[in-house]
Amino acid sequence: MAVRRMRAAKPVAPAKVAPAKVARPVVRAAATYELPTERTWPSEDIREYSLLLYGPPGIGKTTFFASFPEALFLLTEPGKPSGAYVFNESGGGITDWRVMRAAVELLEKDKSRYKNVVIDTLDEGYEMCQRYVCKAAGVEHPHDANDYGKTWDKVTREFKDVFARIRRTGRGLYLTSHAKEGVVQPATGKEYTKIGPSVTGKAGAKVLAMVDFIFFVDYYIVGGTTKRLVCTSGTELVVGKQRPIGRGAVQLPKYIALPDDPAKDYEMFASAFRGEAKGVEPDAVKASKMSSRAASGELEAQQKAKVQRALAAKEKGGRAGG
Repeated sequence: MAVRRMRAAKPVAPAKVAPAKVARPVVRAAATYELPTERTWPSEDIREYSLLLYGPPGIGKTTFFASFPEALFLLTEPGKPSGAYVFNESGGGITDWRVMRAAVELLEKDKSRYKNVVIDTLDEGYEMCQRYVCKAAGVEHPHDANDYGKTWDKVTREFKDVFARIRRTGRGLYLTSHAKEGVVQPATGKEYTKIGPSVTGKAGAKVLAMVDFIFFVDYYIVGGTTKRLVCTSGTELVVGKQRPIGRGAVQLPKYIALPDDPAKDYEMFASAFRGEAKGVEPDAVKASKMSSRAASGELEAQQKAKVQRALAAKEKGGRAGG
């Protein structure tokens, strides 16, 4: 019987392994910079600025901003402005800071809709931001972290980030706040009442520093009629802020009367930013029964200053004549 010879198995050649690709560093073109050749000037467009309006409940802060064209409301408190766009209306508006962040992301993705954004109110919005940061840090309040103010700084940075992101979309940003009166006791002199937005303290001061304008609205008497006046300038008794507007460095009048028709609020203020609106003379303004204590004190101080100036001028004239 023939015996078959087994052939030796051919050695299997090792599989060819492709050489590993070495990631090449991405070379970006070096940024080029040039020194400016033209001056820049402040805009006359109200949308180029951020504005905070504060005042007593029910005076019409929300209605004021509802007159602004294509305004999207980020409502942090109950209420529905008539004829306005409200984010997450069916879900109760801005119910927590995550909803606020979601709204901002959508605004960044679609820049074709809405010209203005209104956070109504700043007070509750800031509280939501604080709760959001504290929850992430595992504390009830920034004070509880006992970290030398680091948690407070995180709250401020988070709020400022959302604020800046809305501004970068090219939309106008407006905020409302409740008014809060407080007694100030100076080191020397008599105590007095001051009014300002209810977002107070060091953290509140940082938030208020971000806005371009801070206006106070209250009830006053002009020509025997009670009107809503916007106070555009800050004083010892009333917190306020305004910046020069346009190339001509326009300063808004101290008192501007809101129109009887709320639908015309935007046009009135837009014209004021163009330097076209007339204000109410401070001497013609009187406190009403509905005026805040601080507003009444401000008018009294103005009247006293006027009398003192008149007496000083009379005395100076008498000395010159003698």
